[in-house]
Amino acid sequence: TFDIGMPTQILQIKPELELTFRGPFDKVVTSTLRLRNPGSDVVAFKVKTTAPKRYCVRPNSGLVQPNSEVEVAVMLQPFEYDPAEKARHKFMVQSLLVKSGAVESLDELWKSATAETLMDSKLKVVLDPGTDLARADPTNQATATSTPSPAGEKQNQQQQQQAAAKQPQKQQQDGSSPTAPRKEPSAPSAAAAGSPDSLRSLQSEIQRLKDDNARLQEQELRLRKLAMRDTKSSDLQQQQQQSEASMGQMQQQQQQSVLALPPVLFLVLALVLGLIVGKFIL
Repeated sequence: TFDIGMPTQILQIKPELELTFRGPFDKVVTSTLRLRNPGSDVVAFKVKTTAPKRYCVRPNSGLVQPNSEVEVAVMLQPFEYDPAEKARHKFMVQSLLVKSGAVESLDELWKSATAETLMDSKLKVVLDPGTDLARADPTNQATATSTPSPAGEKQNQQQQQQAAAKQPQKQQQDGSSPTAPRKEPSAPSAAAAGSPDSLRSLQSEIQRLKDDNARLQEQELRLRKLAMRDTKSSDLQQQQQQSEASMGQMQQQQQQSVLALPPVLFLVLALVLGLIVGKFIL
């Protein structure tokens, strides 16, 4: 740890003494350090903290050229904020003049530095809860919004009196009575919903649906009859075609059977016919 003190170095650091982080703290919160080198020499810097696990610093070391500025992002990691817990974390910015020549290694430069050549500035951490404070203690916000100041209360009373004075005038201009309450239109009652007219309309709608259903059934029956008739006629045509085809096949078979008789049988028949004819002639 290290104590808080005034900056004692060549770098101009903003902010100088306090590094503020504004909530909510359920996500990463970033605060920026600005390091400005007003001199003519290169300055090496290094940023340290008492809670290295809670913060992430980018860059945590480097060089600041003459008449130049470097921004350092300090990121606070998410955590559960407790209003009763006070932030005791601190940061320290160390600096070292680089006289001449190129810097080959920052680590070697810091190792070779002596206490007389080191300059440092210390900053303490301030946590601004923001919305986390209202979420942790909502009664404070409710009290702040519901408890007006004396001046605000007096102003509210004056506004109410002025509004009350203007209200009768406005009612007289509108032609309405100042005491008569405004009559709001009532919603339709259940009796009106069940009136005879509505019942008759429902009955007529039901009857119309019944008629439509009957008409659809008749159309369906007629279509079925037409389909059955078409199928019967097509069946008869197929049967006729089949019978004609079978008759033609039978005739062809008879012709083929006749043609298939052997020639010897024809000769025998011719001789028999010749003998019969000869007997009749003799």
